[in-house]
Amino acid sequence: MKKMFFVLVSFYITSLLNAQTNTLNVQTPCTTTAQGTAGNFIISYTIGEMPLIQSWQSNGLLITQGVLQPGPVIADTVYECYGRTEVKVYPNPSPGVFSLRLSFLKTGNVKTLLFDASGKLLQTNEFAYHTFSTTEYNIQQLASGVYYLQLYFTETGSTHAKKCVYTIQKIN
Repeated sequence: MKKMFFVLVSFYITSLLNAQTNTLNVQTPCTTTAQGTAGNFIISYTIGEMPLIQSWQSNGLLITQGVLQPGPVIADTVYECYGRTEVKVYPNPSPGVFSLRLSFLKTGNVKTLLFDASGKLLQTNEFAYHTFSTTEYNIQQLASGVYYLQLYFTETGSTHAKKCVYTIQKIN
């Protein structure tokens, strides 16, 4: 990962030095984009969420950036609604089996949904939690990649569910 980041940064700096045009702008507080030209190539990258999809076409080459996969939105963002002392997903990255540890002062029910990166629902589970609970998930049969674990917590005596989303990285 560090090696890839170094290569991308080096390539970007080189393209900036040779650039005929260069723009850098901030589209939203959590999105940064940059573009540079080096010879016949235009290099562009975005860090954060893309607010729109853009396409460029030149000499039969089409480049599109943004969300390319149609399908259901898994979550607006990946967020952890509790601290690490209350909800912990480990080990992450996982070779195929990971655990969900819950440590609450109250009791309640939790519904879990595991999605792949395209939004396909892979597993569901529902169980009651009591002060300290640990549940194992086996994803060894799944390909390496990114998965999303959605959790819906409902405390005993409440009708409001609290939603959390965790990213699970499966490695071989």
